[in-house]
Amino acid sequence: MEQFLTKEQYLATKAAWKNSYSHSAKDIIIYNLLRSFPLDRGFTPFNDTSLNRISSNYNDKWNGFNTAVSLAYSNINSLKIEATFPSWMKADDIEKRKQYNANVRLAYIDNFKTTFGLDLTDEIIDGMIVILGGARK
Repeated sequence: MEQFLTKEQYLATKAAWKNSYSHSAKDIIIYNLLRSFPLDRGFTPFNDTSLNRISSNYNDKWNGFNTAVSLAYSNINSLKIEATFPSWMKADDIEKRKQYNANVRLAYIDNFKTTFGLDLTDEIIDGMIVILGGARK
């Protein structure tokens, strides 16, 4: 897996992860990506061996992993995409929506800084988008 963190960023990520106690599946995917671990580290496939069938959602034993990857990808990708609005929306509503989107973006960036100890740069975002885009099992 590609390593795109400097030594200082690596140490900051490791320290911030230890100090943060509530990690979602999406956070685990991003942490594995940042630390250059296999993305599925910490995930196991769901099987119901007593009935000899897959018992997770959509008959996909990797559903939890795939859902976490999709969520991480959409969160990171939304930082790069500029929202478009339908032509029928009023200008005031568009401005309110743009302000809301900016506030959500800032909240996500602050949460990322708290959880991973990193400032999101374009290089980190681009590297994460490339890796997460093809990560589903």
